[in-house]
Amino acid sequence: RDMAQSVGMSEQEQELAHTAGLLHDIGHFALSDRVAERGRTLTEDDWMAIQRHPELGADMLRDLGMYGPVEEIVLTHHERIDGRGYPRGLMGEDIPEIAKIISVAEVYDTLTASDTYRTRMSSFEALRELRRVGGSQLDARYVEVLASLLSGEGVEYRHADAADFDTELDMERRIREARTG
Repeated sequence: RDMAQSVGMSEQEQELAHTAGLLHDIGHFALSDRVAERGRTLTEDDWMAIQRHPELGADMLRDLGMYGPVEEIVLTHHERIDGRGYPRGLMGEDIPEIAKIISVAEVYDTLTASDTYRTRMSSFEALRELRRVGGSQLDARYVEVLASLLSGEGVEYRHADAADFDTELDMERRIREARTG
């Protein structure tokens, strides 16, 4: 939400970014427990299964019939501006702006997480890596927006390791209800 707000997106787009941020990896729930198991080396078959999670997530949301535009963001959040992402191999402007924002946030989160398939990076190291791939894989504008937000005084962001999905979703519902009366 904050990244969308920082680039001047509308309130509706900010809400969409927030909801998509919560649901972007919902397709992981459709993966086998073996693939989802942390701390083990992934096989090529595991990686192929993981690369299907955007499609699986979009299918889940479509089946629920209640998330409309979030579905497209879930489907495209692993696309890369150089066309080497998945599942469609979209490039640049063909990728929804909110999906580009989610991509930057997710890569940062993955690099700084303690439970991923690689060694955890510090925030500084992760931002350096994001800047290295900004402009080729990730949208450099959003990399700098994230860097700016993370360096802001008094700004505190919870790492996904500490996030509680149910609490976040409940908060989103309450905000939406308060706005609509």
